[in-house]
Amino acid sequence: MEKYNEFFVFTLSPHFELFFFASSLQSTDCNHNGLDNRIDIAAGRSRDCNLNFVPDECDALRPLPAFEKPAKYPAGAYPRLTAVADLDGDGALDLAAANSDSDNLTLLFNDRSGGFKKSIFLPAARQPIFLSAGDLDQDGDHDLVSASGPVAFYENQGGGMFLDPLPLEGISANSNISIRDFDRDGLQDLAAISFGNFVEVFFNEGESSWTRAGHVFLSPDQGYGSLASADFNGDGLLDLAAVTSNSSILWVVINEGNRGFVKTSRF
Repeated sequence: MEKYNEFFVFTLSPHFELFFFASSLQSTDCNHNGLDNRIDIAAGRSRDCNLNFVPDECDALRPLPAFEKPAKYPAGAYPRLTAVADLDGDGALDLAAANSDSDNLTLLFNDRSGGFKKSIFLPAARQPIFLSAGDLDQDGDHDLVSASGPVAFYENQGGGMFLDPLPLEGISANSNISIRDFDRDGLQDLAAISFGNFVEVFFNEGESSWTRAGHVFLSPDQGYGSLASADFNGDGLLDLAAVTSNSSILWVVINEGNRGFVKTSRF
């Protein structure tokens, strides 16, 4: 069976974008009842569930987004997860993909005209699956981090030029890696699900030094995992939500401050 080895990138049709903005501005009485949209909504005659100041019955008449035919870009063997970031510092979002069977990364730099330049291949650590982007060395550009067990760091030298992968000793992951500042010290930290099914947070001490402080057991169910980070309880600290492929449970792991985390909820 041939393995899928091309990127498909969808962009919204420019005709839809123009139509969308025109339709939102062309009339203030979209349901033609003689009253301004806002008056209908304020008086309760029309609902506005998405809070866009347009009656919901008018939203229903809008066309769905139209997508152009996919643009295809060569990738390596068995591409897995992608990362989206401005990798070359030109203000446009670029793409990177982890190719697990060819041990490399594919970089696609935005051509700023709706497409991407020719694929560039970057040597990677063995069998990369997970890929994330973030500024780990505080030099103002986005570095890359891959994982398939051991975690590797790809330092961005500027202009989208990357050094060969550097193993981050003592850090492993069986999930995507969340790159965020979890202790609010201005340095980007790493969070991941380990092979022991622990949520682990590695705090960036600068100069390629890391301290593991978060260590929260989820369950004995093993499997690839996925993490998301956000401030779920409104205390100004970034928390984590975690799932694994062999479990039907979503865990919420709360950041208690002082580099402490606790599992508080499961859904």
